[in-house]
Amino acid sequence: MWARRVIIGSSFALIAPTGVGKTTFGSVMAVFLAVERNWKSVIIVPTIPLADQLYKRANEYLGRASLGKAVRVEVYHSKIPQHERKEIIERLSKGEFDILITTSAFFRNEENIALLKGKINFFFVDDVDSILRGGRILDHVLYTMGIEIDIVRKGPSDSRSQGQIGFQREQRRDLSKDLRS
Repeated sequence: MWARRVIIGSSFALIAPTGVGKTTFGSVMAVFLAVERNWKSVIIVPTIPLADQLYKRANEYLGRASLGKAVRVEVYHSKIPQHERKEIIERLSKGEFDILITTSAFFRNEENIALLKGKINFFFVDDVDSILRGGRILDHVLYTMGIEIDIVRKGPSDSRSQGQIGFQREQRRDLSKDLRS
């Protein structure tokens, strides 16, 4: 059911007990979307150790699978040496990645936000609380998704947001038709 929601373009909260596989689902879904739809994904996790663990796990999945396409996975956080972070940012700016695994701190930097705005098809946030506690990080993540902050703040009663919501529904319908054929 979770995969179906992603494929039809629904935005939803995935609520399940610890150990059910939410994080695994997000990473497997990102790989699937990279291979099948050529989509770019961002996976936001609450801690650096989890980012590193997920990066390692994603590469293990890719090593075991014969996908017919190389999937480029990047991990970015403050514990990575500065020169390596610069190289990663360069690859991100050129679009030379399929999946970015990072922490919410990535979205504190306006240059990082501008780098990804409008380029990401799938966002997976593991532990939404870390984003909600992060002050303006939620606004920055939404902006990166292409949702203008004034629309979020005004809510659905504003006519511009109604138009944007309607447009997103049309995009989801088109995607659903593509996937069925």
